Amino acid sequence: MPTRRTVRSTARSEPPSRAQALTAPPLPATARGLRARAEIERAARSLFASSGYLRTTVADIATASGRSSAAFYQYFDSKEQLLVVLGNQFNDEVAERTRTALRLEAGDDQQFFRTAVGAYWDAYEANRGVMSALFQLAMMLRW
Repeated sequence: MPTRRTVRSTARSEPPSRAQALTAPPLPATARGLRARAEIERAARSLFASSGYLRTTVADIATASGRSSAAFYQYFDSKEQLLVVLGNQFNDEVAERTRTALRLEAGDDQQFFRTAVGAYWDAYEANRGVMSALFQLAMMLRW
């Protein structure tokens, strides 16, 4: 009886769907992986702030993080997915800054509003590059 050989397809897999691209990837399982991913995220934040989202390539992010493009793809399916992660981190930061500010500030409704808005703008200022990148991506997808 002849034996069966398994033939591997050399065709590339399909690119991630829009839903996959907009879903945050799982966190790495090791401390080394977490550090590598954090370095990639830091590099992307800096490049998005200085060069803009549209002008920044995956290769730019990989180089700035001291990693290869292949390493980038170990943690993210695309630059778009990386931006989703950074946007989620921004949302978490806004929520935490707001909770902290509101615990420290007791007062009337006007004080509550000032505190909440102030916390948002502090987080926005700290993440200006990410916010600019999200805006650029939104404009690109709109057209």
